[in-house]
Amino acid sequence: LTEEQYADNMKLALDTWANYVNLHFERVSDVKSADIISFFGAGDHGCGYPFDGPNGVLAHAFFPQHGDIHFDNDEKWNLGGVNGYDFFSVALHELGHSLGLEHSSVKEAVM
Repeated sequence: LTEEQYADNMKLALDTWANYVNLHFERVSDVKSADIISFFGAGDHGCGYPFDGPNGVLAHAFFPQHGDIHFDNDEKWNLGGVNGYDFFSVALHELGHSLGLEHSSVKEAVM
């Protein structure tokens, strides 16, 4: 996953949620003014919830305090999910957690 693909797919996931909620998302250059911060980390990456390596926990998000999203850098990320994990789908799901949504019992649901 390139940096450009990461940025484009995060924007697409944010825009998808914006179609369903009354929120406007905007990328900012100053991290201190951001409401949701996303990044890749591996193992113990400083949040108190370490990642477990490949094919385990893919990502996690925090609500209501920060809304931050951490993606496991040890996973094989791609677009489409062939031979790895589809970044857009996971980002869309984790953003739902950032917005306060919990897991759904409906298998086909985003959450």
